[in-house]
Amino acid sequence: DFVIAASGGDITGAQLSANLGAADVTIQSSSGSGGTAGQILVNDAVSWSAPTTLTLDANTDIVVNSNVSALGGGSVALIYGGALRFALSDAGPTASLTFGTGGGLTVNGAAYTLLRTEADLAQLNATPNGAFALANDIALATAYSGAVVPTFSGQLEGLGHNLSGLSLSAGAATSNVGFFGALSGSASNLFLAGANVAGGTAVNVGALAGTNTGLVYNSGASGAVGGSGSNLGGLVGSSSGLVQLGYSAVAVTGASATSNNVGGLVGFNSGGVVGGFAS
Repeated sequence: DFVIAASGGDITGAQLSANLGAADVTIQSSSGSGGTAGQILVNDAVSWSAPTTLTLDANTDIVVNSNVSALGGGSVALIYGGALRFALSDAGPTASLTFGTGGGLTVNGAAYTLLRTEADLAQLNATPNGAFALANDIALATAYSGAVVPTFSGQLEGLGHNLSGLSLSAGAATSNVGFFGALSGSASNLFLAGANVAGGTAVNVGALAGTNTGLVYNSGASGAVGGSGSNLGGLVGSSSGLVQLGYSAVAVTGASATSNNVGGLVGFNSGGVVGGFAS
């Protein structure tokens, strides 16, 4: 394992930041001195402002426990054989990868489009099979109806960031109410903070996704989800896909006479739920 740490690791965040100020840097898990799990652990903050590239190349996982900031046109290339995981719980993320203006991100060789503003989220609808990442936290100021993104089969990588203030009502929708109406792709390392989702009589209602047939990984939500239909979940309404390391601090309220399958994390599950919890 290669460990970036203030002490006791293979390099400090301060030294790595200084190195990136002058040139591209590649870190491989195999060049670390601690452990044999094949991981790269970011346990100290890294920040630079230069048009250079940090490449993290791990045999298995990249685990980010401290903030990384690529400013001044800085770019990041992430290569891993296991998973990319940012420190996150039902209270929200505590570490992120943030980009300034310019720069870019590749994940296992694929270029990701960076989203920086609420207006940028329209790209998720324009290219619903694309690869996207949040460059920073995004506060939502619009009141949405049905779903922000009705169908999505691509990848949304949150990079440990918040989408805050989601305000969503069912409107004319009878099913699949959430940030994603129907998610068949993946959403990872993302937190919906302070979401308010009013499902009305619709079925399949959740803060992140009304229906998930894909992958929700290391993501969570806080706020409130309510309705009188069935399959109401704090994070996902109905899931036949995989929810791995899902976290929910959402108050979920159904109607006793009409609502079946009401859950703090997932309302109705016929897929897999691995790790995570609702509080």
